[in-house]
Amino acid sequence: MDDSTARAEKASTTPALSEDDVNWIVNNLGELGVMIHGQAFFLYKGRSLVYESGTHDDGAPMLYRMVGKREFGETCWPLKWVVEGRRQARYTEELVFTPGLSFGSPSDGAWRPLGPAPSTGVDTEPHGQNVPCIP
Repeated sequence: MDDSTARAEKASTTPALSEDDVNWIVNNLGELGVMIHGQAFFLYKGRSLVYESGTHDDGAPMLYRMVGKREFGETCWPLKWVVEGRRQARYTEELVFTPGLSFGSPSDGAWRPLGPAPSTGVDTEPHGQNVPCIP
């Protein structure tokens, strides 16, 4: 079974998350992450990085807090846009697959339709409430 089939199979048996289940956080290395049901995942090379020990290499505790309103901007922009000092209406850059360096297979980087969010029966309209990021 390939990775995408395994993910689809797991998704079909996993209860849908609501927006209240996901809290955006930043750690004291400046890494963007999410806290889901008490577990932190940080963005690293297109994957999710989990710090198992919760400490830095020197043994100091890793800290986290909620992301501030304008801390990362409205979105996390692709590095190419930041370097070139520009922004476009749509990001359509193709992913370059490098055997031995890239994760997965070349088809994993193909653009696909997002599709609608699963129905949770939960009101997802914003109400201006802040959700604390406490596990």
